Amino acid sequence: MSYLDDLKEFRIDQTDIDRVADTWRERARTMGETPHPAAVYQTAAADLALGLIDLHRETTAQMPTDHSVKNWLGIVSGVDLTTG
Repeated sequence: MSYLDDLKEFRIDQTDIDRVADTWRERARTMGETPHPAAVYQTAAADLALGLIDLHRETTAQMPTDHSVKNWLGIVSGVDLTTG
């Protein structure tokens, strides 16, 4: 998957995307919704992570320090990516 090449530089791998996607799918299930196919959540998680690269670049241009892209993904998605 080519998006992983872009994310690798920011220490985000398929496991991180899977954790976000699985969490969102389970969240939908616990809300009483019929979950979409896993690929929908995978695409959404990857798109979010790619978008956060731009956010990170914009923020670091304006501030002396910033969250890593991986930490931004955890903050925005609500999924703890600091543990294995």
